[in-house]
This record gives sequence, C-alpha cells and structure tokens, in this order.
Amino acid sequence: MNFATTLLTMGALLCLPAAGLAQTQDPTPQPKPVAQKETPPAPAQQGERVQQGEKAKDKAGEKAKDDCANCPDAKAVPAGATAKAVDLAKGMKLKDFTPISDILAAPEKFEGKRVLVKGPAVAVCEKRGCWINLKSDKDASKALRVKVEDGEIVFPMTVMGKEVQAEGVVEKLVIPVETLREALKKSAEAKGETFDPASVKEPRVVWQLKGLGAKFPK
Repeated sequence: MNFATTLLTMGALLCLPAAGLAQTQDPTPQPKPVAQKETPPAPAQQGERVQQGEKAKDKAGEKAKDDCANCPDAKAVPAGATAKAVDLAKGMKLKDFTPISDILAAPEKFEGKRVLVKGPAVAVCEKRGCWINLKSDKDASKALRVKVEDGEIVFPMTVMGKEVQAEGVVEKLVIPVETLREALKKSAEAKGETFDPASVKEPRVVWQLKGLGAKFPK
C-alpha cells in the first residue's frame, strides 16, 4: 500500500459516524501478537551441550568397541601387507618347534618357559579373536589354547583349519570352584541342558600358552 492509498483509507474512516466506528472496531482491541525470537543459549549452556554431545559420541564409540561384531578380521592384517601369510610375530625369537603333544603330556615341565608351537586351528574366539586352540600333533581330541592380549593380535575366523605358528610362555591357570560353576551353568543353559552345581567340587587347572606372536595364512 502506497502513501496516497493510506491517506484515503484514513480519511474514509474519519468520515464514518461514531456508530459505524463502533461496529467496525473492537471496543477492547487486543494487541497484535508479536513473534517471539528464540533466545540463543548462553555460552555456558552451549558448552554443556557440546560436552554432552562429545560424551554421547564417546559412549557410542565404547559400545562399538565392546561389541564383538565390530571387531573386523582386517585388524589382523597389517595395513599394506602383501605377503601370503599374516605375520604378527612382534619379536618371535625361537626357531625350533616344540610338539604340542609334549606340552600337553607334561605341562609342569614347560611352565614359565618360552616355546614355539604349530598346529591347525580347531577353535577361535568369536568375540574378540583373542584366543585360538591348536590341535595336538598326536591326539586329534586334544588341543593347546593360545591366549593373546586383547587387540594386540586378532585371530580371524577364516584361520579355522589352517596351520598357525605361535610363540609364547606356558602358564598355569586355576579356575575357582564358584567361577567354574557359573561358567558351566551358563553353558548348560545355552544348550538347554540341566546342570548340578554340586557336581563341581574342585577348582580346574588349565594350561595354556600366553601368546607373544603368531603367523598364519590369510
């Protein structure tokens, strides 16, 4: 609306009688609503929001790390590796192999000693790839577990059935009765079987190789 039109409109209103004005105007006019602008958060509040967002990202990252499904086999392969075998030796020093059957037959003789073993993988940790069982060279029903530090060496599921070389220190583990009962109970429940805790009366002794290095095919 231009200035001339505004003047004409005002003039027309002034010419109306008082009764006409009363009909066209609200006797108690309400103020026009004013659009309220959203007040930006104070700097301190903005800082808190940023910190909350960072904490949420950190928690999501931790959850992803804890979730075993997010442990890719690719971590077991050094970036840019082109060799046919994955070498995670990290200081493997020994040249001569010790038969797994010898260790299983008399583990006390090897306790605390560093040995180099090899054998086909018959079981692999599905969650973090932090352990692997190598079959004995004499008895196919027996195997030696190789346990490594989480994240330092990751055994992929693709290594199942393939020969693995591992070097480490033979160590003795004692599983307390209560811990053993709880583990066996969970295992039985997962299989839909019954378990009697009273059947476990003594702690279990487990011998394993504390892995320091490994080599295996892709």
